[in-house]
Amino acid sequence: MGYVGPFDQFVAEAEKGGMVTLVCFIAVISRSFSRLGMMRKQVDRKKQWLLWSLGAVMLAHIFAYFGVAYWDQTEIWWFAFLAMISPPQFHFKLRQRRNRRPETRTPCPRRQNHAGWD
Repeated sequence: MGYVGPFDQFVAEAEKGGMVTLVCFIAVISRSFSRLGMMRKQVDRKKQWLLWSLGAVMLAHIFAYFGVAYWDQTEIWWFAFLAMISPPQFHFKLRQRRNRRPETRTPCPRRQNHAGWD
């Protein structure tokens, strides 16, 4: 019987790039999953179903990784999923920054026109 290949995505990632790749792969999974959970807690009830379903897809990928190594065209589904969760994360981060920034802004001083025109 010939070489079949890794049966586990985590082993496949470690074979491709070593320990650094495996650590980065696990970091992407954990950060994405935790961000989805944080976002779900802070949105209104109507939008929670979208983030919950993205979390369910993430969990399904994680469980699949324990028995299946994605390769070739099946990896596209993983990258497509990561692309799908990026826009809500960006919107969430932008909203967090706006909420931290104080709303009272000091007005800019009037610029002096050096040409003498007002």
